[in-house]
Amino acid sequence: MSPSLLRRLVAGAVALACAAAAGLATAAPAYADDVRDRSWHLRALRIDEVHAVTRGAGITVAVIDTGVDPNHQDLVGNVLPGFDVTDPANASQGHADSDGHGTSMASLIAGHGHGPNGQDGVLGIAPEAKILPFDVTDPRTGTVVRGAISRAIRMAVDAGADVICVALAGPSEGGERSALQYAADHGVVVVAGVGNEPSVFVEHPAAVPLALATTAYDQAGEPVTTVRGTRQVPIDIAAPGADIVGAVPGNRYVVGRGTSAATAIVAGILALVLSAHPGLSRNEQVERIVYTADDIGEEGRDSVFGWGAVNAVEAVTGTPQRPDGGTSTEEAASDEEATDEETTSDEEGASAAGPDEPAGRGVGTVLVVIAVVVLLAAATVVALVVRRRTTPSAQ
Repeated sequence: MSPSLLRRLVAGAVALACAAAAGLATAAPAYADDVRDRSWHLRALRIDEVHAVTRGAGITVAVIDTGVDPNHQDLVGNVLPGFDVTDPANASQGHADSDGHGTSMASLIAGHGHGPNGQDGVLGIAPEAKILPFDVTDPRTGTVVRGAISRAIRMAVDAGADVICVALAGPSEGGERSALQYAADHGVVVVAGVGNEPSVFVEHPAAVPLALATTAYDQAGEPVTTVRGTRQVPIDIAAPGADIVGAVPGNRYVVGRGTSAATAIVAGILALVLSAHPGLSRNEQVERIVYTADDIGEEGRDSVFGWGAVNAVEAVTGTPQRPDGGTSTEEAASDEEATDEETTSDEEGASAAGPDEPAGRGVGTVLVVIAVVVLLAAATVVALVVRRRTTPSAQ
């Protein structure tokens, strides 16, 4: 672990410990008056230093999720009219969030807090950015409707989003690649979570190379998820994703754990980058995220943390340095040929899990099928051996 990240994590952990000593609970739900004290990620990322440079003004972040509550005290004024992708006739404009996941993600990106000087509640990474909400769920089941994420990505680009956040993960919908290519062609980065337990491989849409695939670590710098990248489908960046307090409808708060929070945090940092450096190309945006990261885990890009832990200060104020023998800009953004062609065999989309629940189950299903096939093959071999041993030899 790099010394700079260690110092940041220690500072966050000390502050969290002091808050706990003052009698703060560590389990969900959280309460408004202790939310800021428990937001260790703000201290670990030194967000106050970045806010002296920019707070994300002029940037719109599309949150493709379960909808966003625009009336939460920490988000009032920061949520634009959005879209119900699965029901265009719905008049809610993406403002109905029965799950809470989308509101939580939006607050981590653009929450401005409340109370005197906004010192209470959730302070987002880019509190002056605007949220463009998209609801891609079936209101009856809470699951993502097949094809809705891909449609929402295109809609977000057409609506003028500067950054797209997809903190959902699951099986392929079949259209992610073309949707992410559409975003890339328009200079828009799609930040996507790699998924949570019990998955072991990067899930969609993060599995598409054009996505900025995001994983999570905790206060000790340890991975939060079992998901690991591969050469063909790598992880790009890591961010805080454990014990993260987010806002949910009804002026309430929850404590979440997983790659969803990390995805929202990276999307917020990218909003700060764009606010401070308008006019950056898509590849330049990605370079400022991955080539300024603190290298943790194995040296260089690895299967657990990608290029490392996102460094908000360096991303905004520093100069990206490609590693020795490094790759092209496109490769930094995971622009490698994926081994899996987009399949349309999956019948269900990603689950819109709550803030601390895993979102997808696709890879687990595949592994079960493989295990069954192997067991059947083994049983066949055993049967043939037994038959050979019990059949009399020819005289």
